[in-house]
Amino acid sequence: MADTLLELKNVHVRYGVIQAVKGIDLKVNEGEIVSLIGGNGAGKTTTLRAISMVHGPAEGEVLFQGEDLTSLKSHDVVQRGIIQVPEGRHIFPNMSVAENLEMGAFNAKGTRAESKQIIERVFELFPRLQERRRQAGGTLSGGEQQMLAIGRAMMARPKLLMLDEPSMGLAPQVVESVFKVIAEINSEGVPVLLVEQNAQMALQAANRGYVIETGEIVLEDDAKKLLGNDQVRKAYLGEE
Repeated sequence: MADTLLELKNVHVRYGVIQAVKGIDLKVNEGEIVSLIGGNGAGKTTTLRAISMVHGPAEGEVLFQGEDLTSLKSHDVVQRGIIQVPEGRHIFPNMSVAENLEMGAFNAKGTRAESKQIIERVFELFPRLQERRRQAGGTLSGGEQQMLAIGRAMMARPKLLMLDEPSMGLAPQVVESVFKVIAEINSEGVPVLLVEQNAQMALQAANRGYVIETGEIVLEDDAKKLLGNDQVRKAYLGEE
């Protein structure tokens, strides 16, 4: 049985009087890709924000490698190795591609030689970034910016990589290439928690999946089984 890396237990998140997440339980095991799917406003991004302690839980536990994170600040969570690629990329537009990648290694423990080795691996994964290494991040296409955001996250040596809507606003062929890289990163031993509205791509990429609606987990299963679930197919794949 796989070791549990991340576990959410009865997590509630509130924004003032609004309860955005209502008592969810979720696990990511070592080596897995886990997808969390749901519509706009379902609580997907809020769940990631709770894990990263950007907006921590009002109730419940977030355990990472057995440690309860709920008393920590967000920068402490990053130091533990939980690295998030946010929705909308949030790269540094006036910095070059290379400088954006170097910023990803800012808080990472390791030598300059190790950072150089990782940046070389990022360029192997995303050859286009190497071609544009001196180009300002803000002048890249949407797909290239997504590649840069993922590359920057890899520079931080994640123990868990969290991706928030990596397909958003991208052309289908770019989405396919991004998901291939996510699978390759995972094959090298990095567990992934993937938040996506593109249920088809998310579940095809994942080992297991969760469906969240109005802040509650309503389904949890093997990803392939969720792809075949009538409820999922009707609600998220547009099938009658």
